[in-house]
Amino acid sequence: GYSPIKLRAELQNIAESYLRPVRNKEELEKAEEIYSKLEEKINKQAVKNSRMIFNKEWRLAIENYNLLLIMKTIIKSAKLRKESRGAHYREDYTNIDNINWLKNIIIYQNDENKIDFKIKDVVINDIKPPKKKTPYGEEN
Repeated sequence: GYSPIKLRAELQNIAESYLRPVRNKEELEKAEEIYSKLEEKINKQAVKNSRMIFNKEWRLAIENYNLLLIMKTIIKSAKLRKESRGAHYREDYTNIDNINWLKNIIIYQNDENKIDFKIKDVVINDIKPPKKKTPYGEEN
């Protein structure tokens, strides 16, 4: 099987290389491609240390599964959001787009036990943002 310690290093490398706050379509697609390969490895982790107490490998194996799941949600939601907003900046979509993307991406587990996404409009009760596209970093 695969070493949880080595697999953790691979997960960190992907996150540092492709899932930074500044993103683009090509890097997100590359991350998705690499993710598919890691998905095969995740269930084949091998823990050599048999102790159950203070077992770093065992803990990493469990955390690696969760990290991979989080990576999937980041990749898919970042690909869905075709704008820049907050800590998410797309080099290929540099505007804050209140016309098309004043929305929440809701991530949930569907009936087939798979991760799924819904896009819903943001409910605004008080101050309404302007309905326009604004270059990221400029005041609305």
